[in-house]
Amino acid sequence: MKGWAYADYAPPMPRLKVDMSRWPVILANNNFRAIINGGLTLGSLVLDGHDQRASNWKEMAFESIGLFNALLKDDGSYDEAVNYLNYAMTYQLHAMEAARRMSGIDFFDSANFQGMMDYVLAMYLPDDLYGHGSLTFGDAGNTLRSSKAFWVARNARDGLAQYIALNYSDHDLLSLLYYDASVQPTPPEENAHFVELDLDWIISRNGYEPDDFVVGMRSGAPMNHEHGDRNSIQMKAFREILLADHRRLTYFAMDPEWEMRGTGGHNAVLIDGVGHQYHEGEEGTNESKSYARIVRSGERDGYHFWASDATSAYKLVHKDVRSVTRTVISFPDVPAVVVLDKIIKQSQPSIFASRWHAENADGQAAIKFSDQSFVIARPQARLHATVASNVPQSVAVGEFVSANKDHPYKFVEVESSQQALQSLSVMVAIAVRSGEPDPTIEIVQGSGEWTIDMQRNDKSTLLRISDSGELPEFEVLRK
Repeated sequence: MKGWAYADYAPPMPRLKVDMSRWPVILANNNFRAIINGGLTLGSLVLDGHDQRASNWKEMAFESIGLFNALLKDDGSYDEAVNYLNYAMTYQLHAMEAARRMSGIDFFDSANFQGMMDYVLAMYLPDDLYGHGSLTFGDAGNTLRSSKAFWVARNARDGLAQYIALNYSDHDLLSLLYYDASVQPTPPEENAHFVELDLDWIISRNGYEPDDFVVGMRSGAPMNHEHGDRNSIQMKAFREILLADHRRLTYFAMDPEWEMRGTGGHNAVLIDGVGHQYHEGEEGTNESKSYARIVRSGERDGYHFWASDATSAYKLVHKDVRSVTRTVISFPDVPAVVVLDKIIKQSQPSIFASRWHAENADGQAAIKFSDQSFVIARPQARLHATVASNVPQSVAVGEFVSANKDHPYKFVEVESSQQALQSLSVMVAIAVRSGEPDPTIEIVQGSGEWTIDMQRNDKSTLLRISDSGELPEFEVLRK
């Protein structure tokens, strides 16, 4: 094995000029291993007894099945997100079922597949535009197809997996093969509405239906098929994606749309117009070097909260950065989020900004803005947001036009109007249904403290924010 390269007869494709020297390592630790497992296992079992090499191929395939299963975290989560898990498990199931039926080797207990279904449920994000969707961290999109959930339900007699397959998944050809009608479906429990995954991804919700509220944050380590999205959040309510993580972005670095894979294409912060470290596609859609970590999280009556530290990811680009943190307070039953971005430089003042992206894949998003507020409107819901900072700032609307898409990407940019060594930026957003009266949001800044008063219909919430150190403190006074 000398490595990877294009065949001499392959047509020239400048967009795909990438360094393949690490591909044997990269592809050994992502979905590609599972794809190979499916073909290699079936082929070696069919040829066993007909080709003397088949026993070696079979041994190699069975070892590789275990190696892919080891890529699932202890809680069952998978770092390429749910859509690529679906792709991988399609072929991994072929391999595991063939091994069990033809060789008597059962791989079901070699990974936490019931936990995998908990992960799929935690990431579930249904809306009217995409149907059975999932939080789109990286290049992911839709959720797991039902055949994989039926397979888990059949093997573990797992009622939750059966319920997910029947209610939260699209069916495929193999669904009929793995469906076992004797497994009684069990709906999700409400105590699973706040989830912190081993990946350092966090999800807050109040249910699993298209009308329900979901907000998720991407913290954690680099991964294959990732974007430059540390500390970015996504939000959905009332059947609409209201803070978007864009789907189906180009895989080719020579395409101008590659820019949207970086931090500026996400609901995250920029320093002097630049996000955290992300690669230029030198090796394809592989991992970057950017890490973030959850440093605080909790669940209280009526709200969830967490904070993520992405300092190391930003410091790879901005050497003078001392701290970059984002604190999120989620009120699922309002529904609303409060986002506190604290950025501290060491000695060189900078311009700080945050972006908030609308879902406009169908051309149905509209954005209005004023000095310190904005509204993102979709056909069935609106997101009303008010912003504030200890540094003067302005609100503007931007867009990115891609030749690959029918409609432009639209976003709000909140940017400081003067340089500073540190900034605490506050964004308070409330979701309402179309036709519903506007909510009210009032942010009052005092000496080192802020009060936030939110009102939607009969729901009234009051918070106090203290700007102290690298992580702001908060207290919920009324909910």
